[in-house]
Amino acid sequence: MFAFMISSIVGIVAIFCSLFIKFELERLIGRRKKIFLLHLANISFTNVVIASAYYVFSGMFETSEHPFYLIYLASLEAMLPIYVVCYLIYEHYEQAKKKYVVSEDKKVLYVKPKYFRKMS
Repeated sequence: MFAFMISSIVGIVAIFCSLFIKFELERLIGRRKKIFLLHLANISFTNVVIASAYYVFSGMFETSEHPFYLIYLASLEAMLPIYVVCYLIYEHYEQAKKKYVVSEDKKVLYVKPKYFRKMS
C-alpha cells in the first residue's frame, strides 16, 4: 500500500509538471496551437515515472518477480483517467489566468473587465 501511495503522489506531481511544460512548449513553438504529440510524450514520460516508483518502492526491483512491462501497462491503465482530469483542471486554470479572450474569427480581442484600469 505504501508503494501505491508514493507512486500515486509522484505521478500526480509528474503529470502537473509535464502539463506545465506542454503548455509552455505550445506557447513558444506552436503559438498556442494544440500539439497532440506532446500529450503522447507526457503520457509515456509520466507512466515511466509512476511505474518506476512503484517498481522500486514495492521491492520488485530486488526480486524481479514481475517484469517491468506488466507494471508499466497496469500503471498506464490507472494513469489515463487521472491524466485527463488533471489536464482539464490545468486547462481551466490557464484559461482563467489569461487577461483576454479572442473571438472565434480571431480578429477581435476582448479584455476581461477585471483588468481594466479604473479611471479616476
